[in-house]
Amino acid sequence: MSELGHEETRRPRDPRDRSSSVTGPRRGGRSGALSKLHAADDERRQAKRNSLADRLTAEANALADLKIEKAAVEGERRVVEADLGPVRYPATLMRLRRSGCAPVFHPGGGTAA
Repeated sequence: MSELGHEETRRPRDPRDRSSSVTGPRRGGRSGALSKLHAADDERRQAKRNSLADRLTAEANALADLKIEKAAVEGERRVVEADLGPVRYPATLMRLRRSGCAPVFHPGGGTAA
């Protein structure tokens, strides 16, 4: 290696070139306006993301409220079914007797018509 190191492998730089070899286009001129447009676009996208996140949170809260309400209704339904259990069994037997079918009791505990 020579004392110049990496410098001897680079191309000679054109003085008319507006970009450096490492950082790309220099800031200023047209690229400054372009960066302002990108910044405005990024802000618009971020505002939209925030809006969507807020809507998602509101809808998730509404869904959670509905699930809580559903669980309460299901609990009430189970209580009513438990209260009606002793009434349903004789009603089923009476309905079977009226139709002329006698219930058949299976050893497993269920009835069949």
